[in-house]
Amino acid sequence: MGSIDEAIAVAVQESVDKAMAPIVERMGEPAPLVWTTGQAAAALGCSSRTVARLVDSGVLPRVPHMGTLRLIPRAAVERLVASADTAG
Repeated sequence: MGSIDEAIAVAVQESVDKAMAPIVERMGEPAPLVWTTGQAAAALGCSSRTVARLVDSGVLPRVPHMGTLRLIPRAAVERLVASADTAG
């Protein structure tokens, strides 16, 4: 019979493994090519409404699709950030 410390260590490791399993699983998935306005807003650190205005004004492109969602290419958001970094 192992010590109480060993039992605690095993229990903690099992708990950590269980908690981290979904995160580790997602790490192997490819990054999405398009984002919703909410996802783009989270990436840019602004509101969804601001992203919607950027799309509506043509600053960010919208991926055509059936439905009402604004889908924005991830690469376009990355280019916007990169251009802001180089602009000053």
